[in-house]
Amino acid sequence: MSAVVEAYDFGNEFQTLLIGYLFRDAAFNLYTDGLIKPQYFGSEVFSVLADISISYFNKYKGMPSRASVELLLKEAIDSKKIKPELKSEVLEVLKAAYKEELKDVDYVIDQIVAFAKKQELTFAILKSAELIDKGDFGPVEGLIKTD
Repeated sequence: MSAVVEAYDFGNEFQTLLIGYLFRDAAFNLYTDGLIKPQYFGSEVFSVLADISISYFNKYKGMPSRASVELLLKEAIDSKKIKPELKSEVLEVLKAAYKEELKDVDYVIDQIVAFAKKQELTFAILKSAELIDKGDFGPVEGLIKTD
């Protein structure tokens, strides 16, 4: 069974806000650790920015300075992680993300948590169906049990 990966159904404006939180708010990153995945974003532009920020946070447990962001972007462009045709759009989104007011963190976190729960439940149901088909009932209860 391959994992089902659904993209956020948030609009571009909300995804830009989310990128703003990812690049600028350490507490947000701590609280949402493991809940936000680059592949959940609806476009490659948002996805690559999320990946850069999440990777940085996971390694350094903090937020990159603007100077570090410039270097991170240069590295991503040089390594073709950011495709040349997406460079200007990536820079536009990042610029907009830095202009976002980060004042509704609780609401944003609620949206991320709800999406993550839906993803986890969908995965558990599909995995359970696969196990039931194989006659392996033991792990099913653990997969679908909620606390």
